[in-house]
Amino acid sequence: MTKILIMDDEPGLRNVVYNVLKPLGHTLFTAEDGHQAIEIAKKEIPDLAMLDIRVPDMDGVEVMAELKKINPNIKAIMLSGFADVETAVSAIKEGAFDYVSKPFKVDEVLKIVNKALQSVSQTSAQPATAKTAETAAASQKTPAEAPAKVTSKEMGKAGGKGIMKTAAFAAAGLLIIVAAGFVIKTGISVKGSMHEYSLPYTNPIGMCFIKPHIWVSDWVIGSIYQHNDDSTLSIVSVYKTNNTQPTGLAFDGESLWTCSSIERRIYKHRMDPTLTVEAIYAIPTANPAGLYFDGANLWVLDTNSAKVYKHKMDDVLSVIGVFDSPAVNPCGMFRSGEYFYIGDYKTSRIYKVLVNDFSVREVYAVPGFEEGKNKLAGITWDGMNIWASCDGIGKVFKISLNSLKPIKF
Repeated sequence: MTKILIMDDEPGLRNVVYNVLKPLGHTLFTAEDGHQAIEIAKKEIPDLAMLDIRVPDMDGVEVMAELKKINPNIKAIMLSGFADVETAVSAIKEGAFDYVSKPFKVDEVLKIVNKALQSVSQTSAQPATAKTAETAAASQKTPAEAPAKVTSKEMGKAGGKGIMKTAAFAAAGLLIIVAAGFVIKTGISVKGSMHEYSLPYTNPIGMCFIKPHIWVSDWVIGSIYQHNDDSTLSIVSVYKTNNTQPTGLAFDGESLWTCSSIERRIYKHRMDPTLTVEAIYAIPTANPAGLYFDGANLWVLDTNSAKVYKHKMDDVLSVIGVFDSPAVNPCGMFRSGEYFYIGDYKTSRIYKVLVNDFSVREVYAVPGFEEGKNKLAGITWDGMNIWASCDGIGKVFKISLNSLKPIKF
């Protein structure tokens, strides 16, 4: 069985690429930097390597050179940003099999990978300096290495590295994988009117529904995921934007809006393949954790002050209303009829309030979030169901409105 090594310093991208290649049935290994890739290669002797050109400790060309010392017949596919294409072409002259330029399509990646795999013969897969036949046979029995589960702390480190990307990588402004219907398998369990999905990333928070897709942001690694509304929430696209830590998402019919609680800014993005930033707004709120567009105005939830701000959609996002939130740490909001529904990060409850004065009419416990076993990080509405994100463990719940459990308040 062919062994494939995937090297990228961003956990979210590593996991997505892993899941794209997993159905091919080969043994997969992942590395977050050059030194780890080399150590894995020494032990496992991979036949194919997918190498990001830009990683913190070494560049992909240097890693390729080291891998070729271990296995002279290894096939290397370089993953390059917009500004790295020239480097990728040079890498081919130095022995790389091919390169894929970001943004890239999954079908393009699979085409190049399959082409590389076809060139890996039984003889070339075993380098002259490799292990004995007995050791090699044993190594073939090594089970596929699943991507290591990344903790919130580790993801935070990855997010920090994402902010410190090179200027060339930042110029790209985007990492996008267009899955074109490709299904990335994720776990799902169904309990009555509640669906629970496991995601290939850890910190989902902001959400909005742009028919027929559900969009979710991971605030730690700074990526925005576009999912199909299917049985596995298969990923359509993954975006890396100029907002390095998006904590809220909203769609106004033409543009995507994101907010950053770290920068205290709101971003307006064009709905193009790069989510181009059209405008950036500094806002008075201390910690904007969620966004909602009601058809006319943009609402911003401040998780620190327990306030909800109503903004006019003008050139400066003028504040035209400020409301006290019944949620201690408001983290998401949507409207249904005469009521707003506001999620609370602190209690994992949802508050139903009148639109005109924010007076509380009902408080709900949310299935899947009772007794603090999960942390409610964001909510949105698709017209029929509530979507609730769970920070820290990478889960999203789809819940019917009538399955909410009223509690005393």
